[in-house]
Amino acid sequence: MIVGVAALLPASAHAHEAGAPGASDLWRAYSLDMYVTVPMLLAAAIYATGLWRLWRRAGRGRGVETWRAACFAGAMFALGLALIWPFDVLGGVFLSAHMVQHVLLTTVAAPLLVLSAPIAASLWALPPAARRLAGGVARTGGIRRGWHYLTLPLFAWAFYATSLWLWHMPRLYEAAARDDLVHALEHVCFLTSALVLWWTALLSARTSALGASAGIFLLFTTALQDGLLGALLAFAPRPLYGVYAEAAHLLGHDPVADQQVAGIIMWIFGGLVYLTAALGLTWRFLLAPARSPLRVGS
Repeated sequence: MIVGVAALLPASAHAHEAGAPGASDLWRAYSLDMYVTVPMLLAAAIYATGLWRLWRRAGRGRGVETWRAACFAGAMFALGLALIWPFDVLGGVFLSAHMVQHVLLTTVAAPLLVLSAPIAASLWALPPAARRLAGGVARTGGIRRGWHYLTLPLFAWAFYATSLWLWHMPRLYEAAARDDLVHALEHVCFLTSALVLWWTALLSARTSALGASAGIFLLFTTALQDGLLGALLAFAPRPLYGVYAEAAHLLGHDPVADQQVAGIIMWIFGGLVYLTAALGLTWRFLLAPARSPLRVGS
């Protein structure tokens, strides 16, 4: 990703004369990696096809509500901002832009994907026989047990926490900034762990009062983790990642200030999303006895 520096440097400028890129350079800040764009286009096509077939048969808004389809569109837009334009290239130049990528993946794209009912819609893209086969496979004991363990609150929390802290260690973070393959692996870990976390908190944890409590705990403690890591970045007295210090030297901006902005983005925005979701679940939990003694959000 450090190649993003070269992409944004004026072609005629020497490194020490370049200065930080301006708004006019943003048009070049795009990435069309086939390993990103092809899966995104394929996922969008499958979801749209399944949704069209389902609504054609059952009526618009039935089976998958309209607001869930809007969530999927929002998730694709967030993924596009993070992985195609402009933050993928800018993330090779500014730590703050790289942090925006992570926040978009974990606190915007992931919860919107979970809320979009992706499985229900996507299955309708399959022929009827394949759809019945997929349903049968999903109901087998091994798949059900694996999904059960994957969405256990403790596993979901540990999976996300491990991804968050491990990938922000200087050595791994710099490796991701310098190598596209490692960078892709980093993003897969962030998005996958966030999907498991949000799925567990918002869906699996809706079936009982105990589940709602687990969801609240998951989101609240994740907000604390994001806040703690963001604060460590914001108050660090020196650059923690050498690759961004190198980029700052080339472009003439302050690496410590860039790091502070990155920390504030994670601390305030990332933490606020998790905290708001936790408060929302708390509100639904407190109202649940008036509606149903067992179900939350039914």
